[in-house]
Amino acid sequence: MAQTSCKVRFVAICLALMIMLSLSSHFSKYLSSVGLSVTLAVCVMMIGRSSTTPSLLLLIALLGLAAVVISGEVRRVLLAVAILDTPLEWDKYYFYREPLGELGAIGGYGIGLTTICLVGLYALWLVNWLHNPRERYRKAWRVAWPLLLYVGTVGLSVFAASDPTLSLYEIWLLFQTLLLFLYVVANTRGRGEITFLVGVLLVGLLLESGLTFIGMAAGSDGMKVAGLKMDVDHGRASGTLGSPNTLSSYLVPLLILALSVFTARQMRLKWLAALALTGGSIALVLTQSRGGWVAFMISLLIWGAIALHRRWVPIKLVGIGLLGSLGVVAATGGIVIERLTSTDNGAAYSRLPLMRLTWRMIQDRPIFGLGANQYALRLNDYLPGSLAHEWLYTVHNKYLLVWAENGVIGLLAFLTLLAVFMWRSWRVANSACRYAPLGLALFAALIGQSAHMFTDVFHSRPQVQSLWLLGAFASVLYLESQTEWQEVDA
Repeated sequence: MAQTSCKVRFVAICLALMIMLSLSSHFSKYLSSVGLSVTLAVCVMMIGRSSTTPSLLLLIALLGLAAVVISGEVRRVLLAVAILDTPLEWDKYYFYREPLGELGAIGGYGIGLTTICLVGLYALWLVNWLHNPRERYRKAWRVAWPLLLYVGTVGLSVFAASDPTLSLYEIWLLFQTLLLFLYVVANTRGRGEITFLVGVLLVGLLLESGLTFIGMAAGSDGMKVAGLKMDVDHGRASGTLGSPNTLSSYLVPLLILALSVFTARQMRLKWLAALALTGGSIALVLTQSRGGWVAFMISLLIWGAIALHRRWVPIKLVGIGLLGSLGVVAATGGIVIERLTSTDNGAAYSRLPLMRLTWRMIQDRPIFGLGANQYALRLNDYLPGSLAHEWLYTVHNKYLLVWAENGVIGLLAFLTLLAVFMWRSWRVANSACRYAPLGLALFAALIGQSAHMFTDVFHSRPQVQSLWLLGAFASVLYLESQTEWQEVDA
């Protein structure tokens, strides 16, 4: 404990030195890069769990330092790391409650690379504001009102919780994700920043696909390297996300984004999009997640129908896409056909009793719910004798879960959040701005994700952060489209 306390103090000192150096020296950008990278190295080493992990993570941190020094863009490097960490789950959970975590609850306070990068990003933002107090940033809170509304309702549900500490675990997760949303919206302006954001998302898709292939090649036990575990669940790819369904929920929206970039006429990053699209498609098949496949097909049909109607996609690319799809199916050895035609050993049926149990919770506390993150804790209180021998876990339906935990008020806030994200992306898709194809991709991806939520929990950090990043990107494009319209009117 004393050793950990010393490390925490050292981290705080590094951050303080970084800010002071930035304020006092004309080499502020370089010194800030060094200070933040050293802090990142130390913090990442603290997260490592095996004796061989610290040296590997230190090497990664030093490579990050080199990238920062060479590029001179510490802000972009930190933002990229925070986004790329979405599927990697390079986290350590404090005060973790393993029994509840195994039932699908958020089991502790998650501290990881995203947390550390957010500290650095906001510190640099403060430094830049102190240097240039007249520089104007987007007032991100104006477009973040759906998230603030939802986080507020989740926060109020603490008063209905049997275990308020357990609720704070979820609030901490939502707070971190809200900070990332606000930062992305406030600091992403112009074509260069948007291209950078798209590039990072595509790199994340390609990276996670590669790690998925490594895990599958390692066999049924998967592989663990530098604190990252590439899992295989009964022959189904889980990547670094621990679950095939969670992996598919990460891949699907990024595949639609990659497809949009690849088919766009004036968009950069086409080759990166092609690689990410190929790798991601194979990885999605390897998950054998029927919910993910359905979500992808819904998104693809919506995107394809509108893009073809607007003549954004040449007909020849449709033929190439069909051939590519056949190639993916052939390369994966008929996994799709086998998965769709074979029995699932009662996996789908086992979710129905959980839905009935959840409905009992809702009937008991329909307005205010059980409290945030309380489902796993209160599960046995509503368990009828007829379900005593059934498989028990958090219900695989995000909407029922939100209603049970946060009441009908929380459910309405969550639906509002989704609706606003979709509306903003649709407005961009219907505008005459250069980002209309990206807006359509986000619109289709969000509808697919909303459909997938009927069959999955969507409660983990990667799923929450991925969804809110899509919302942040939609909000950025919406604001950019509004700016273009104002310039045209002027």
